[in-house]
Amino acid sequence: MSTNLPPNIVREDDGTYAAIYGPFALHTAFQPIFRQNAGGGLRLQAFEGLIRPSKSGVSCPPFALFRAVSPEDRGMVDALCRRLHMLNMGQMNRPGAALFLNFDPSLFEDARTTAREADSVCDLAYQIGLAPHQVVCEITEKKAHNRSALVAIVEDFRERGFRVAVDDYGAAESDIDRIELLRPDIVKFDGEWVLRYMEHQPGIDLLKETAARFRANGITTLFEGLEESWQVDLAISMKIDLFQGYAIAKPQMLPTTFATLFPIDPDPEPRVALDGASLACQHQREDGPALAAIAASVATAPVRRPPRRTFGRRGG
Repeated sequence: MSTNLPPNIVREDDGTYAAIYGPFALHTAFQPIFRQNAGGGLRLQAFEGLIRPSKSGVSCPPFALFRAVSPEDRGMVDALCRRLHMLNMGQMNRPGAALFLNFDPSLFEDARTTAREADSVCDLAYQIGLAPHQVVCEITEKKAHNRSALVAIVEDFRERGFRVAVDDYGAAESDIDRIELLRPDIVKFDGEWVLRYMEHQPGIDLLKETAARFRANGITTLFEGLEESWQVDLAISMKIDLFQGYAIAKPQMLPTTFATLFPIDPDPEPRVALDGASLACQHQREDGPALAAIAASVATAPVRRPPRRTFGRRGG
């Protein structure tokens, strides 16, 4: 792969890429995302790119990096993380797998900015050999200061063939209004929300009902933050499309052990799960009171944790 690197991205001796921002060195960790195959097992479908910063050679939490970013550098660092993940995805040798990339909606203020970023992502995807449908643009739960600019970049992504996901549904600004506004291909349910609701039968009913309604309108559903095997089993029983969490595989930096843990299937990896149609989702407004009543009952429902069962293998 030949590509022109920004001055703050370097290629290391092992072939991976790292970035520099001030005193921080930035690295990529990938967390696998799975779907259930016809035989009932899980097949690796995609990766989410996650930033792993260090300072003076010592690892530090991502919030330490982002808290240190100056306001005028926020957009640059947000884009830098995506470039880094894409370049490292080019080293994964996982044909057919998609890449989930985070986008902070508060950083898109005007049409020129959105068009420039869409161009950059498209150009780099081409250079590293990612087909458009393998790029999933995750809109995070942060507030969009310019809704029209956010809609513009989402439409630009969609016209280029990229997939669009709403991240952390159920948290902050990732609500039904954002689903209606952006008409995403994929909805990632907030991990804390999912785990809290899985503790109660009314919450389980709410999750199941919400996921079923998304699926009925062509949206692919993804549960993230699955930490225990019984939660994975429960998500499968709800007919959730995609699964992500420590119960299946933890994030790893390159070089990963994923090739050993999750060998490439001899058949081509399926793409259908990431190719859901868009929707308007007016049904949620119509049934809002009924769903709200179910949600309200969660607070007073007794905890009934499902039995723990063995499922899958844990990543490194």
